[in-house]
Amino acid sequence: MNKTIIKLEGYTHADRNEMIWRAKEAIRNGGAFILDSRAFSELAFCFNFEVTALNLENWRLN
Repeated sequence: MNKTIIKLEGYTHADRNEMIWRAKEAIRNGGAFILDSRAFSELAFCFNFEVTALNLENWRLN
């Protein structure tokens, strides 16, 4: 199976919990599955997720 790494980075000054919820929803709405998540500080959060080949088109940049 071929794997491609997609790195997404961002930052916000909005409420941390609200932005985590929004990020999770966006990942799920893109047809991906969240495998793991970690908080490193008040400013850094990491999601490991998997996108199936059928949903990969949802992640293409326009």
